[in-house]
Amino acid sequence: MKKSLWMFLAVLICRQGLCIDKPDREFSLGLVLSRFENPVINSHSRNYVLPTANFIYYGEKFFIDEEIGYTLKNFDNAVINIVGSFNLDFIYFVPHNASLDKLRNRHLSFMAGIEALYFTRSGEIQLQALQDISNTQNGQQLVFNYRFPLRVRQWNIVPQIGLHWKSKKLIQYYYGIEAEDAGSFPLYDAQSGINTYAALDAEYAINYHWLLGGFVHYTKLASTIEKSPIIEKNRALTLAIGVKYVF
Repeated sequence: MKKSLWMFLAVLICRQGLCIDKPDREFSLGLVLSRFENPVINSHSRNYVLPTANFIYYGEKFFIDEEIGYTLKNFDNAVINIVGSFNLDFIYFVPHNASLDKLRNRHLSFMAGIEALYFTRSGEIQLQALQDISNTQNGQQLVFNYRFPLRVRQWNIVPQIGLHWKSKKLIQYYYGIEAEDAGSFPLYDAQSGINTYAALDAEYAINYHWLLGGFVHYTKLASTIEKSPIIEKNRALTLAIGVKYVF
């Protein structure tokens, strides 16, 4: 279980920071000090030292980055892709939590769908419509993200804001309490809801190979998630600083 936690926190870090540059091809190894605030009941903020590995590839159509994807259409200032990625609600249930031992297991799910990217001088807009294709929670998710990349000498800074609309099935699978769940929690029938978030990523190039980076990512949970009996905080917070070597 501890090995799984390391793996998925590393995925979370690469999706939310420390991997913000976008070369055509890159392989890097790194070491990250991360603090993770978990909103699940009786969870405690934890510090982790994590090794990370990141691979970026952009071909003519196929790409591997924060998601796996295939480009359907390129425009002058926009792109339409098919994308797939893991749903990260699972990360809250990876650390062992004795309070949840009698509940059904929550499993990792994989989402896929359509993505539109729009590029302007005022920033980048990302829209996604995703469906669970792993037959895990069978829900949907809509994503809106706005980011404004800034490059100042050796600094690469990316502030961003966004929201994730999650369907009833998705939220119920991870945060609902159903009849099959045993234990002291009352039944809870969740609804669809919207998580909002803000993040700041920063990366400093020491030289061509060595980079220092860090990020802060804050998520305000949807009210229907916050009301779940297994959730005790209305937010999730991840902080990280680290170093990586680019081959």
